[in-house]
Amino acid sequence: MPRKKKQWNHKFNFKPLSANKMFYKGKQLTKEYRDWRELIYEDIADRNTWPFDAEERLFFDVYIGLSSKLADVDNCIKPLLDTFQYMFEFNDKYVFEVHIEKELVSKGEEYFDVTVNQYEEKK
Repeated sequence: MPRKKKQWNHKFNFKPLSANKMFYKGKQLTKEYRDWRELIYEDIADRNTWPFDAEERLFFDVYIGLSSKLADVDNCIKPLLDTFQYMFEFNDKYVFEVHIEKELVSKGEEYFDVTVNQYEEKK
């Protein structure tokens, strides 16, 4: 009998943070990043829902709604992975694949929807 793949999903109905706003002078976390991480913590009330082991290989599927045509979608991934790594106590070196899709939305309707799966080796 095939084993069921583990999966985790959550949609955040607020704007993703850019990696450009994470650090002050290259080392200190900015207040904006600390506040954004707190929003993530509050939005995921039950952190026990994370089904993955600390060293399990992961695949992130991320849909991002941004209101600016100029926003770089790749800048949204670092703060997200770093926050998840801290919150769920895994090392992001175990993230083997990331799929990102950007959608342009109206200002105030920004979001990011994250699905995490077990990574399966390609044959």
